[in-house]
Amino acid sequence: MLQDAHEGYEYQDYLTVAIIFDELLNHREASFVIDRKSFPNDKFDDLKVINTSYVDCYQIKYTLIRETQIY
Repeated sequence: MLQDAHEGYEYQDYLTVAIIFDELLNHREASFVIDRKSFPNDKFDDLKVINTSYVDCYQIKYTLIRETQIY
């Protein structure tokens, strides 16, 4: 069970890095807020991308689907 949680955090880290790289590679000047709430009930606290055109807020979820074989 805990292994699934660790995989979820790893997935969140990889996706966060991919989104940041996309901003950098496309030469968009942006700032990033990672894993921090902006206010007490903030639902989108995993990643915020803030640039001159927009603010994107992300809440990243990971689900492992295990296939079950039926004999």
